[in-house]
Amino acid sequence: MASPKLSESGLPSMAEVIERIGFGWGQLKVALVGGCVWLADGSELLLIGSVTRAVAQEWNLQAWQRGSVVSVVFVGILLGNSLCGPFGDQHGRRLPIVVSYFGIAFFSILSACTQSYLQL
Repeated sequence: MASPKLSESGLPSMAEVIERIGFGWGQLKVALVGGCVWLADGSELLLIGSVTRAVAQEWNLQAWQRGSVVSVVFVGILLGNSLCGPFGDQHGRRLPIVVSYFGIAFFSILSACTQSYLQL
């Protein structure tokens, strides 16, 4: 094993410390939890197209209404990603991830309970 590269202060460099720590359970847990948020978000995006087509016939939606339903989902993702990144930088990653899970679940249940376009 090569000796660690020391910085001017006599301490190992950040890259060396990260390389020495390696990949472990903590990194796997973060990747799994964060990946599940992306999975839930992605599945919702896949479903929104199918659900919009099915509901459009039942509710007699016009083309602009179908488009606005899908656009609102993308605006929500844009706002969530834009706000959670800086929030996570300041306060840690756990809270934004937990809020994302609850937000996806809460708004999915709310949208499943709607009975008209205006309720969406």
